[in-house]
Amino acid sequence: MQRIGTILCLVVENILFYLIFLRSMNSLKLLFCIISLLISNLLPSQDCTINTHYEQHSCSSFTFFEENEIELQWTVNGQFYQSGGAIDFDASEPGTYEICGYYETSDCPEGPFVCDTIIVSPDCFDDCDFNIAIEQQSCSDYDFFATGEELLDWYVNGEFQLTDVEYYFDAIEPGTYEICAVNEGCPPETTLCETFVVTEDCMEDDCAVGIAINEIDCDTYEIFESSEQQVSWFINDEFISFFHGIDFDPTEAGTYQICAGIETPDCPQGVFVCDTIVVSPDCFDECDFNVAIEQQSCSDYDLIATGEELLDWYVNDEFQLTSVAYNFDVSEPGTYEICAVNEGCPPETTLCETFVIGEDCLEIVSIEETLQDKKITIQPTITTSDFSIHGLSGNYIVHIIDQNGKLVFQKTGSGEVAINCDISNLLPGLYYISILTTDNQLKGIGKVVKM
Repeated sequence: MQRIGTILCLVVENILFYLIFLRSMNSLKLLFCIISLLISNLLPSQDCTINTHYEQHSCSSFTFFEENEIELQWTVNGQFYQSGGAIDFDASEPGTYEICGYYETSDCPEGPFVCDTIIVSPDCFDDCDFNIAIEQQSCSDYDFFATGEELLDWYVNGEFQLTDVEYYFDAIEPGTYEICAVNEGCPPETTLCETFVVTEDCMEDDCAVGIAINEIDCDTYEIFESSEQQVSWFINDEFISFFHGIDFDPTEAGTYQICAGIETPDCPQGVFVCDTIVVSPDCFDECDFNVAIEQQSCSDYDLIATGEELLDWYVNDEFQLTSVAYNFDVSEPGTYEICAVNEGCPPETTLCETFVIGEDCLEIVSIEETLQDKKITIQPTITTSDFSIHGLSGNYIVHIIDQNGKLVFQKTGSGEVAINCDISNLLPGLYYISILTTDNQLKGIGKVVKM
């Protein structure tokens, strides 16, 4: 602009010189025309173009904006919508929408006009319809449920209460109450309302009893009287307790009738209300389990939950640990009952096995722990066909004994050598390796598992 101003000054200066020289009215008109022409050609003109874009947030929600933040007049299907550099548009029904932005100034008398077309499908609103089921517990106590299990916003007389698929309304004073459910997140916003009048006579009725049931799990329930008064509780006609609430943990599938009753001097006739809980067989499908037992020796057993359930393990009724597996290895003879219990899963299921550990078994274990020649090694200890014994010296006899104490293999040798023992013909299981001198002195003992 400074350069343009300099050029204008030079031009005007020269023209004035000629004017002074000529002193003519026509020259003054000529000067005005020349200056106007210079200004129109040298000064930049205003750009009348606009560039609009939009962002789609959902099937019915959009934001339109001008990329240079120029403030526009916006129309929707030819009707003025609002002004601004950006607008939010939320369609309330399916259809085709033409969104246009424009502006008019003295430099842009005809104004730029840019439009975008969006199509909102009917599918966008399929999930917006809902209905409400109402269960009256008393003259002042109502339960509301969204029949399609939609998450709704619940209001009482215009005040927000909570967002949930259900709402429990229990008036504490007389009055008129409008209960509304709103699907605010789903266009078009839909509201269903019901109006209830709670009279003073209703609030003075001390005989009213309501049951509220809170389902924690398919087999765990919290049940309480709606106004927290103490009542007599019955399940399938069996008295449970006299309190303002009870916990109910069914141990098998079935239909359970939950009843609450009260009889006081103020309620000489008494009042008795009931509700029903249905417990599905599916609730207990994961409670069954089995235990696999792997015997490592006559005193050593591994017990494993086949379905990898977390079980509580007991030995002779004494708790040991909670795990999917338990290793049982005793150091003294006796009778041991090993039990696995799924205490957290109703009905509580227990599987038990009894093991009798004799003194002979523990003598073998003791020999293994105390007389093993540390120079003698067995490789591998788990095999499908054979194994080798290293570190032997002198004259020796190798015995292989099964878990029943039967000798199934024997081999003799002498010298400092390694020998190979072929057990491919033996049945899979645990075998004890006994290494003796020729005068029957024990040199060592080991174990091999034949797969």
